[in-house]
Amino acid sequence: MAGYTVHKLKGAKHLVVVLQYPGLETGASVLVAPLFPASELPELEVITPRVTVRGADHLIAVQLLAAVQRKDLGPAEQTLEAHEYAVADAINRLFFGI
Repeated sequence: MAGYTVHKLKGAKHLVVVLQYPGLETGASVLVAPLFPASELPELEVITPRVTVRGADHLIAVQLLAAVQRKDLGPAEQTLEAHEYAVADAINRLFFGI
Protein backbone atom coordinates (compact mmCIF):
# COMPACT_ATOMS: atom_id res chain seq x y z
CA MET A 1 0.00 0.00 0.00
CA ALA A 2 1.37 3.39 -0.95
CA GLY A 3 2.15 5.93 1.74
CA TYR A 4 0.39 9.28 2.03
CA THR A 5 -2.71 8.06 0.20
CA VAL A 6 -6.15 9.34 1.18
CA HIS A 7 -8.92 6.82 1.80
CA LYS A 8 -12.47 6.64 3.06
CA LEU A 9 -12.54 4.46 6.17
CA LYS A 10 -15.53 2.16 6.59
CA GLY A 11 -17.89 3.49 9.24
CA ALA A 12 -16.01 6.76 9.75
CA LYS A 13 -17.12 10.30 9.02
CA HIS A 14 -13.71 11.60 8.01
CA LEU A 15 -11.17 10.52 5.43
CA VAL A 16 -7.81 9.15 6.58
CA VAL A 17 -4.29 9.36 5.21
CA VAL A 18 -1.87 6.43 5.39
CA LEU A 19 1.21 7.52 7.34
CA GLN A 20 3.14 4.29 7.22
CA TYR A 21 6.18 3.84 5.01
CA PRO A 22 5.07 1.81 1.99
CA GLY A 23 8.01 -0.61 2.15
CA LEU A 24 7.06 -2.00 5.56
CA GLU A 25 4.77 -4.99 5.74
CA THR A 26 2.81 -4.89 9.00
CA GLY A 27 0.21 -7.54 8.30
CA ALA A 28 -3.47 -6.75 8.41
CA SER A 29 -3.13 -3.28 9.92
CA VAL A 30 -1.77 0.06 8.75
CA LEU A 31 -1.10 3.35 10.53
CA VAL A 32 -3.36 6.26 9.52
CA ALA A 33 -4.36 9.74 10.68
CA PRO A 34 -7.78 11.33 10.14
CA LEU A 35 -8.31 14.34 7.88
CA PHE A 36 -10.61 17.09 9.15
CA PRO A 37 -11.97 20.04 7.22
CA ALA A 38 -9.86 22.99 8.41
CA SER A 39 -12.95 24.67 9.88
CA GLU A 40 -13.66 21.70 12.18
CA LEU A 41 -10.37 21.35 14.05
CA PRO A 42 -8.11 23.76 15.89
CA GLU A 43 -4.85 24.08 13.98
CA LEU A 44 -1.90 23.02 16.13
CA GLU A 45 1.42 24.45 14.99
CA VAL A 46 3.41 21.77 13.14
CA ILE A 47 1.21 18.90 14.47
CA THR A 48 -1.68 19.38 12.01
CA PRO A 49 -0.32 19.90 8.49
CA ARG A 50 -2.71 21.74 6.15
CA VAL A 51 -3.47 19.99 2.86
CA THR A 52 -6.01 20.23 0.06
CA VAL A 53 -8.34 17.26 -0.33
CA ARG A 54 -11.36 17.16 -2.61
CA GLY A 55 -10.69 20.83 -3.41
CA ALA A 56 -10.95 22.01 0.22
CA ASP A 57 -8.47 22.78 3.03
CA HIS A 58 -8.07 19.95 5.51
CA LEU A 59 -5.83 19.31 8.51
CA ILE A 60 -4.06 16.02 9.06
CA ALA A 61 -4.70 15.24 12.73
CA VAL A 62 -1.41 13.47 13.37
CA GLN A 63 -2.10 13.53 17.12
CA LEU A 64 -5.07 11.19 16.47
CA LEU A 65 -3.12 8.56 14.52
CA ALA A 66 -4.29 4.96 14.87
CA ALA A 67 -3.81 1.50 13.45
CA VAL A 68 -6.72 0.30 11.32
CA GLN A 69 -7.42 -2.84 9.37
CA ARG A 70 -6.34 -2.60 5.73
CA LYS A 71 -9.62 -4.23 4.70
CA ASP A 72 -11.50 -1.24 6.15
CA LEU A 73 -9.84 1.24 3.78
CA GLY A 74 -11.63 2.19 0.59
CA PRO A 75 -9.72 2.81 -2.63
CA ALA A 76 -7.04 5.51 -2.67
CA GLU A 77 -8.57 8.85 -3.70
CA GLN A 78 -5.40 10.91 -3.98
CA THR A 79 -1.86 11.14 -2.72
CA LEU A 80 -0.46 13.65 -0.24
CA GLU A 81 3.12 12.61 -1.00
CA ALA A 82 4.03 16.25 -1.67
CA HIS A 83 3.45 16.84 2.07
CA GLU A 84 5.82 14.09 3.22
CA TYR A 85 8.17 16.49 5.01
CA ALA A 86 5.34 18.34 6.79
CA VAL A 87 3.99 15.00 8.05
CA ALA A 88 7.47 13.91 9.17
CA ASP A 89 7.86 17.23 11.01
CA ALA A 90 4.50 16.66 12.72
CA ILE A 91 5.49 13.18 13.84
CA ASN A 92 8.87 14.42 15.10
CA ARG A 93 7.22 17.20 17.08
CA LEU A 94 4.56 14.89 18.49
CA PHE A 95 6.92 12.10 19.59
CA PHE A 96 10.25 13.82 20.14
CA GLY A 97 9.46 17.52 20.63
CA ILE A 98 11.71 18.56 17.77
